[in-house]
Parts: sequence; C-alpha cells; structure tokens
Amino acid sequence: MSWGVEAPFSPRKPRWEEILGEQVIRVSGSAGRSRGRFLVHIALGLFCVVMSAMFSSWVHIQNVNVRYEVSQRLLDQRQMKQTRDKLEIERQMLRSPKRISSLAERSFGMHLPGPEERVVVK
Repeated sequence: MSWGVEAPFSPRKPRWEEILGEQVIRVSGSAGRSRGRFLVHIALGLFCVVMSAMFSSWVHIQNVNVRYEVSQRLLDQRQMKQTRDKLEIERQMLRSPKRISSLAERSFGMHLPGPEERVVVK
C-alpha cells in the first residue's frame, strides 16, 4: 500500500526492536528485584518462625509457673484442712462436760450442789 510517500521513519520494525530491547533489560532488572523480594520473604518467614518459637516458649514457661502455683495452693489447702481437723478435735475435747467439771473441782474448788444446797427461784 505504498502511495509513493515515504514516512520519515520506517513503520513498526524499529519500534518493536526497541520494545523488545527494553523488555530484555526489564527482565534482567526484574530478576534482581525478584531475588530481593525472595530474600525479603525468606527474612520475614524466618522472623515469623523465630517469633513463634519465642511465643511458644513464653507460653510454656507461663504454663509451668501456673502449674507450680496451683500445686502450692493445693498443698496449702491440704495443710489447712489438717489443721482445722486437729483444732476441731481439740475444741470437742475442751468442751467435754467431764473435763469442765474436773477442771472446776481441781482449780477452783467447785463441786455440784447437793439437794439441800439447791435453791429454787420462782
């Protein structure tokens, strides 16, 4: 389709070569960028793994501490129950009527009144 007029530049061919030339340069440049991105992704992955390990360790330590506290509280509770039981036995012994009457007779010289010593109040 030549009309006899030539364009000042040849159509399409040099432009495509120029575009292909730029793409080759871009491919090598993007390969460098993709390598950098790959390294960033690896660094982020390692960071996530390390942080996960640290968090897991912290959770484990907290779990051990809580278990220790619970076992201490259970031991304290058991000892308090034993002390309460001993005190209850002692209280029952101290409230015994035989003990109170013998203590009153020995320490204070008291005795139960006989029928002639009793006074009836109306």
